[in-house]
Amino acid sequence: MAEKVKPRVSQFIVTIFGLSELTALMVASLSTSYYSYFITNVLMVAPAVMGTIMIFTRAFDIGTLLLSGVVEERMNPRWGKYRSWLLLMCPLAAVIGILQYSSAGGTQTVQLWISAVCYIVFFALFNFGRTAQLALLNALGATPEDRAMLSARKAQFAAVAGIVLNSTFMPLVLWFSGETKDATSFGFLAAVVIFQIVYLIPQMGLFKVSREYDKPEEKSVAVRKKLSAKEMAEQVFKNPPLMLMLVAETCKTVCNTLVLSMAVYYFRVVVNNLEFQPVFSTAISIAGFVGSLIAGQFIVKKLGKKNTYLIGFAAPAIALVCARLFGGQSDITFMVIMVIGWFFFTFIATPGPAMFADCVEYRKFKIGKEGRAFIMSLYTLPIKIGVLIAGGFSGYLLAAVGYSAEATVTPQVVSGIFSAITLAPAAVLAVGFVCMLFYKLTEKRVREIMEVNRQNDGV
Repeated sequence: MAEKVKPRVSQFIVTIFGLSELTALMVASLSTSYYSYFITNVLMVAPAVMGTIMIFTRAFDIGTLLLSGVVEERMNPRWGKYRSWLLLMCPLAAVIGILQYSSAGGTQTVQLWISAVCYIVFFALFNFGRTAQLALLNALGATPEDRAMLSARKAQFAAVAGIVLNSTFMPLVLWFSGETKDATSFGFLAAVVIFQIVYLIPQMGLFKVSREYDKPEEKSVAVRKKLSAKEMAEQVFKNPPLMLMLVAETCKTVCNTLVLSMAVYYFRVVVNNLEFQPVFSTAISIAGFVGSLIAGQFIVKKLGKKNTYLIGFAAPAIALVCARLFGGQSDITFMVIMVIGWFFFTFIATPGPAMFADCVEYRKFKIGKEGRAFIMSLYTLPIKIGVLIAGGFSGYLLAAVGYSAEATVTPQVVSGIFSAITLAPAAVLAVGFVCMLFYKLTEKRVREIMEVNRQNDGV
């Protein structure tokens, strides 16, 4: 009996999927862009200690990410293979995410331990929900057209996420903090509560609307489609294009995380006006959104995915060096140069998912099996690794230049922070650029591989 064709996905469902992407990225970015500042300036922890904590906790984060892909690939819950994890994990993640920013009671050491443990638990729960959300893209898309529509909406809402977060989070923190003109514990906690509630609503909406698209697999089918541990490992280690993409995407994340996390320190120490930080972050997010639209509509079609990707590494690296040379303590000059750079930075993000999908298609061509959940967990792996590296690196950079929230600001500290937000991420982008020069999956080769895969699937 022929399999019943799933109904074409509606615009309403596509929008819910996009909103789930937007809010998931917002709460995840809280811990990449603002958590280090919370530790050093609210909990008053030394930068070097902060760097060590970030490395340790993010290592657990990476482990739980990979675990989520393996577990979801091999399990078959009653409410749907993937959507079940939204219901089981997302509400718990929201609660723990709030507790992560609670500093009430106890000594500094106790507060730090509570926050760090909550950080680990939050991302463990979040990763299961995130992997399921990404895996639902294929479940919702019954046709290539549906999947293209869902992917486009995902990219659009992902770009908007940065704009919303950077334009609202720190202003909310400062507003709830009162007249201090600096972030307080209560300010952070109140803003995070709002963001976690906003995160939870569309995740539960996605659980509800995906009911008819994601049901438990029949036992015989589920057993036949399972990947062994060896086959899962081969998805990475026997896939050279994917390895290059993972390294390059990690460099992208390290760069972006360094810039966004160091921006708080730059505007507080170098410019001496923290209120400029949300203006800066919003400006580069808007520039990135415009850049992604132009790249998607024109640049990729004209130059191809790889060349567009390479421009996304080269142009921002040049802009970062120029910002260091010509920006000085002029916040306006600095912001103008950075806005130009981040217009091109999203040239990485525009073809990136498609290039990652090409790598996945290549591996399916090699082993003949598709591990959707595991593959989708790999999609976010560079983000996790990049945040781990950047989180630790930023702490050590601050320690190296002599920064302390309680110490007097010296010219050495000012110069060091300025270099940390410009030259350090520029060097990381250069590594990514060189790496991608060796990427060999051309459009022609990918079309050949996809045709073979379709024939093997009987399509």
